[in-house]
Amino acid sequence: MQRCSDEPNSALTGDSSLEDCPGIPFGAADRYECERQPQVRPYSQLSWALTPFFQSGSRVLGWSRDIALPLLAATPPLCRLMARTLAGKLGLR
Repeated sequence: MQRCSDEPNSALTGDSSLEDCPGIPFGAADRYECERQPQVRPYSQLSWALTPFFQSGSRVLGWSRDIALPLLAATPPLCRLMARTLAGKLGLR
């Protein structure tokens, strides 16, 4: 498992930060981000890998996506994996 950085969350740096709000313990947002990383990482990686197939202007990538995804969805183990992914259970035991 990848360890979180000791660097502060870039979204929380600057003059205005959640850390300055009363009632929010110091470092809470960074700890929350760190705890979520193992669950979010597989989705980020999958999104990174599939983005070119959905957002490029390439006819070849679009064509291959249109052919491959229905075939993958018809394969039982991959169909279950796709359903788990959509249900937010990817990477969870």
